[in-house]
This record gives sequence, C-alpha cells and structure tokens, in this order.
Amino acid sequence: MTWQYIDRTLVVLGFIVLAIYTNETYKLRKIGKDQLDLQILPLPFLYISATSSPHLIIKNIGSGTAIDIQVKPVEFTYEGKNKRFEFEVNYTYGREYGVNTLQHSERLELIGVNFYDDENKKSPKLSIDAFNTYFALDGKFMVDEGRNLDIAYKDIKGQSYEVKHCFGRRGTIITQLPRRVK
Repeated sequence: MTWQYIDRTLVVLGFIVLAIYTNETYKLRKIGKDQLDLQILPLPFLYISATSSPHLIIKNIGSGTAIDIQVKPVEFTYEGKNKRFEFEVNYTYGREYGVNTLQHSERLELIGVNFYDDENKKSPKLSIDAFNTYFALDGKFMVDEGRNLDIAYKDIKGQSYEVKHCFGRRGTIITQLPRRVK
C-alpha cells in the first residue's frame, strides 16, 4: 500500500511541476511577443522646430511604420463659446511622395489650422505661425488649461494607437507612450 501511495504522489507532483512549467513557458512567450511588438512599434513624436518661424513637426522615432496618421482636433471653451482647431498635415514635407505613412525617422509638418466656433462657422485657415502667436503653444492657452494634441495612427498590423502630446513651458512637449485603441 505504501508503494501505491508513493506512486500516486509522484504522479500528482509530476503533473503539478508540468503545469507550473507550462504556465511559466506561456508567460515567457507572451513577454517575448510583447517585446517584439514594442520593437516594431511606430512612435510619432511632436516637436516645435527651432527656426525663426516655428513649425510643428511630427517625426517617427519608433522602428515601425505609422499608417493613416490623423491629428485630432483641439476642442475647448473660450469666453463661453465652444471652439475647435483642426490641424492639417503636409504629407510631402521632406519626402518624394505624398502618402499618409510615416516610416522610421521621417517627418511630417503641420501646415495649417482650421478654426470653428459654436455656430460651426469655419474661419479662414490660420497658419501655424498665427496659431502660435494668438494661442501661444508654449504659453497659457495650451499649458495652463491642460490641453493636449493627440495623434492617432495604425501600425503595419492594423492595430490602432493614440499618442498624447502635452504642451509645457518654453516650447517643451511631453509625449506619453502610445496606447492601443480598440
């Protein structure tokens, strides 16, 4: 009777060890996949060019290609009215072709702003210079009110992401890590 007990105990212990080993192998495989996804993840990074006439530039500092890039509108209330800014992207900036993709180290320029008010009336397009002059990208308008500029895009697998860019003092921009959008 003792040999049967020892035999059953060893079988149960073997099964427990096998289950633990299988679970740990699964975790390692998942971590490896996540690391690979991070290595090929595109990361559109927004910065203000350091020229006499500042421009907003999007540069892909990630390894992968960003597809279907969209700069989301900035919506806010000013003097009791709802307002919205929409940015346009120059897809031919520094490139030979004008497609909506951004490969590693490529740059896109935000070239204009459409402005809407409560009545959905569209004002004349503002240049980035005018936007910066009147609404101070590095001043009270964007910083103190906690406004973000969000960029949405897809990776080569078709997964959607969103990156938030928070404006700080003296032209600094804090870029948050991309988050998946379902």
